[in-house]
Amino acid sequence: MLTVNAQSPSNGECAGRYYVGVEVGPAVIRAGVFSSSGTLVGKTKFSTKMERGADGVIPRIEKCIRYAVDECDLLIEEIAAIGIGAPGLVSEENGLVAKAPQLAWYDIALGPQLEDAFARPVGVANAHNLGALGVYAQEARSRPTTFAAIFLGPQVTGGFIADGKWENLEGRLDPAVSGTALDLNVLATIGRPEFEHFRSRDFRKALRRGNEAVRAVALEIAAKAGEVAAAFLNGAAPEMIAIGGGMLDEMREDVLRIVRESALKKLEAPWPESTSLIASSLGDLAAITGAGIWAARIHAVQPKTVALAS
Repeated sequence: MLTVNAQSPSNGECAGRYYVGVEVGPAVIRAGVFSSSGTLVGKTKFSTKMERGADGVIPRIEKCIRYAVDECDLLIEEIAAIGIGAPGLVSEENGLVAKAPQLAWYDIALGPQLEDAFARPVGVANAHNLGALGVYAQEARSRPTTFAAIFLGPQVTGGFIADGKWENLEGRLDPAVSGTALDLNVLATIGRPEFEHFRSRDFRKALRRGNEAVRAVALEIAAKAGEVAAAFLNGAAPEMIAIGGGMLDEMREDVLRIVRESALKKLEAPWPESTSLIASSLGDLAAITGAGIWAARIHAVQPKTVALAS
């Protein structure tokens, strides 16, 4: 399955300086081309076909990137760097996807293979860290010192940014959070197996049709996200918490209300005045946005200390 939304780059952008941000998910590969100013020039998505294994998926990632670049009327030579997000445990130093259960990948040298294919710098990071970066850079205009992003879905995921760089979630959440896979940035799992393969698009379609069962599950996810928000507040007290995910498109106000109510029940205290709660508008584009921003800095600084704000 393929969709393209490309816009021709304007003469005002810096010629020859574009970046590609990619998210590799179990169902969809998304690629976005970004100008030097951070403007999304165009985006493309391919089905992942993860059943083909890494050897079959990596050529599809390459194809998705090349297609996105071509649809933007650009050449690969005009791409300065590429950022890739994978839903797993990633070694940013060498581009190795050590563990990505959603993809059934273990010890996959994703970065080096794509660097060979493109002869361009390629950085690989956890997709949820990149999603947090995307929301932080695009929507947290006050540039809070500490920032948490929580993404809604059958798995509630997230990322944490402190002093201008993302950090491991260990130590940033109240120890009461259990049954999670913090090394994968998975903060909670909804115990509803019939929905575990739902994507944002599936939730949006069902909600638009007025499916009450799906709406109930969406609110259940929001309540779980509220518990995670409380764990962030107890563990790190971030200055801002952002709620993201495609289902927000259909029920933004209800989700924010449930998140806050659920957090307050867990906290047994008022919401702290020092922490703002926002809803992200990036939806499914958060990770590719963060990947594009990160790509723009890869060649200048080390990934672990990458500055997220200009």
